[in-house]
Amino acid sequence: MCWKDRTLLQWIGGKVNLWLDRSLWYDEINREAGIAQTEGCDVYTAAGLRYPNDAEVWRAGGGIVADIYRPGYDKLFQSNATEASRQLIKPDFRVINDGTLQQLHSLAAQVISDVDAGQQREMYVASSF
Repeated sequence: MCWKDRTLLQWIGGKVNLWLDRSLWYDEINREAGIAQTEGCDVYTAAGLRYPNDAEVWRAGGGIVADIYRPGYDKLFQSNATEASRQLIKPDFRVINDGTLQQLHSLAAQVISDVDAGQQREMYVASSF
């Protein structure tokens, strides 16, 4: 997929969200997560929350919202309205992906452990793992 395809898909997805059904995408993701849970999947992730209502639907299905930030990449997608609206979503916690791949793996294991225990922190910083 090239960038022009991504732009077209973002536009279509944004218009479906705006004109047809504000929760269509995450209703379907929640349905799939429910199926995965019945099949023994303990952790189900969905990326790409772009609108506050996406976060509301995800949370209504039992989801937790994380903001993953990679220093240096914050301006990469800001020209797209669907990306800019992400700033309106209040995450349950934030991950700063500023370390090595091994540190990120360690951070992810800690996040899963903390979420399972119902004790996630407000922020996780990869370089501290």
